[in-house]
Amino acid sequence: MEPPAPRHETDAPPPPPNPQPQAHQPSPSTSAYTPPSWGGRLSPEEPAITLEILRNGVEVDRLQLFSSSSCEAAQHYYTFGRMPGAVTFVLDNPTISRVHAVVQFRKKDDTLHVQDLGSTHGTFVNKQRT
Repeated sequence: MEPPAPRHETDAPPPPPNPQPQAHQPSPSTSAYTPPSWGGRLSPEEPAITLEILRNGVEVDRLQLFSSSSCEAAQHYYTFGRMPGAVTFVLDNPTISRVHAVVQFRKKDDTLHVQDLGSTHGTFVNKQRT
């Protein structure tokens, strides 16, 4: 067996592949988040909501929320973070906290509310910190 060839300073590791959007499926969670009394569920006739996750202006993920294809279509909020079992959607990125943020639906006026759950790096919507 031949020993590996010596590395030279000019030998650089290959660049990482371009990030491709991945389809995430919601998972059951036991989040510490307590939904507010004003929360509500979308009716089945409502269109699904797509959440695009960007990193440096590049889409790295796309999530379907409140859709009939979601395993938890009846719920009125989704939590996000790195900790499986504690959040609905697990996002594997070092800038994401274990329990990072929540997207909550409000039936009264059909609006979505995004709330940071004490994350280290913050939560941003359209480049504005929430």
